[in-house]
This record gives sequence, structure tokens and C-alpha cells, in this order.
Amino acid sequence: MITADCSILKEHLPLIDTRLEQLLPVNGPGSSTDVIKAARYALLGPGKKLRPSLTLASYLLYHDDPTPILDAACSIEMIHTYSLIHDDLPGMDDDDMRRGRPTVHIAFSEATAILAGDLLLTHAFGTLADMHLPSDIKLRMISEMSRFTGGFNGMIAGQAMDLQSEGKALTESALEQLHSLKTGALIELSVLFGVLGARPPENEKALLMKFAKLYGLAFQVADDIADILHPEEKHGKTISSDLANNKMTYVSLLGLDGASKKAHMLISEAEECLRQLGGSALRLGAFLELLKS
Repeated sequence: MITADCSILKEHLPLIDTRLEQLLPVNGPGSSTDVIKAARYALLGPGKKLRPSLTLASYLLYHDDPTPILDAACSIEMIHTYSLIHDDLPGMDDDDMRRGRPTVHIAFSEATAILAGDLLLTHAFGTLADMHLPSDIKLRMISEMSRFTGGFNGMIAGQAMDLQSEGKALTESALEQLHSLKTGALIELSVLFGVLGARPPENEKALLMKFAKLYGLAFQVADDIADILHPEEKHGKTISSDLANNKMTYVSLLGLDGASKKAHMLISEAEECLRQLGGSALRLGAFLELLKS
């Protein structure tokens, strides 16, 4: 859960929102359909756009103009939004509130929500294909998006593990694997897109990707803590879907104090990556500050 102000998010949000509006226009062909309206409702609604901001911030460590990487960042937000729409469905987490508003299947219909998610998933790949970047970079991004979000070793695999774990006890290593896929994979992909666009030296790329992996895990631990400490602020209701569906979290496994210690450990390791990078990379520490309670 975000618990602090972040100037990077405030700086990037207008740029991301404006471009998302352009990429999914209200007056495009077929845009009067409920599916387009539902997709825009989710994509352009309240949200900090943290993942595309990570893409921009990673790229801007090496370049001054974010324009070349902006569509890649927006494609990340499309994928993230599609995953939330589908996660909220009755057959998944069965949530009726998201970011203080009715979820898409409540605001529209279940069928419309499924199609809106499908639309955003498909449009994300089309957005990557249409970018004004060298073909080798676009092809690599498309390939990596498929890998990091897919069902073999990516986000969908993590979601499947999450559903299968309901009501079951997991070891800490199993829980870490689950969340490295379900939550961490998309965060890693966000940083990777910035890295692929910027093409830093290999040693710096390795440190940035290590930072991304640590950040993804820390994000999930902090999110589990927020489910307990700030459920109404997170969900607009007094209980999270994880608790309602009897899913194991870092708090249920380690206790609140143990989960807090794990979050602090992960954050410290991620901060060390940034210290080794030095220079402008230290600005990425602002994303870690958001997780500190």
C-alpha cells in the first residue's frame, strides 16, 4: 500500500493518463459499445499508475525524454488493469469494490467485464507493435510481455497458484514463489521495459532487475500488511478478498511483526542495489519509501 507522497508518481501521472486516453479514445470505431466504456472506466479511473511510472523512471535514468518509451509504459498499465478486472470477477476473488468505486462487473456486467479485460490484454500487445522504436526492441518487449504475464512462468501462473492455495497452508518459499509470479512479475516487467529501451551496461541492467525483483516482493508484503491495517482505504470495505477467501498472506504466515520485518529486509536489499548503481538511480528509492510504514 502506498503510504507516502511520491513526486515521481505525481510527475508521471498526467503524461501517462493523457497517453492512455489517446490510446483508447472515446470517439474511436465502436467506442460507443459498453465494452469500450467498461475498459475506459477501469483504465482511466482512479489509480496511481505505479507500474508505468516504474518503466518511465527506469528509462529516464539514461535519457531525458520519456516519449520513446511512453507507449510501452502504457501497455503495462493496460495489462495491469485487465488483470484487476478479471481478478475481481465472481469466479476469481469476487470483489465488488476497487479503488473506492464499483468493480467493472458490478458497474456494467460480468460478460462486459470479461470482454473489457480481453480488450485491454489484446490492445497492450498492439500498442507495443505500433511503437516508434527499433524493431528488435519491440520484438523483445512483445516476447517478454508474453513471458512475464503468461501461464507458464508469469502472472497467470501466479494467479492460478493463488486460486489453488485457498484454504491451504503454504511454506514461506511457496508463498514467495506465488507472489513473485502474481505480483512481482509485472513489476519486474515494468522495470525491464525501461531497461530494454535505455540499453544500459549489463552490470547496471542486472542491478536494476535485482532491484525490481526485491521491490515486487516488498510491494506484496506491504500490501498484505495494508490489508490488515488499512482495509477500508485499500478496498472501500472492512475486509479484504484474501481474508474472505481464506488465502494465506505474509501476515497470516509470519504475523504482523514478522511481515513488517520481512518488508524492511527486502526494502533494505533493494536500497543496496540502488546504492551500488549510484547517481540518478538513487531517485528510484522514492518507490521504496512508498512501502515504508
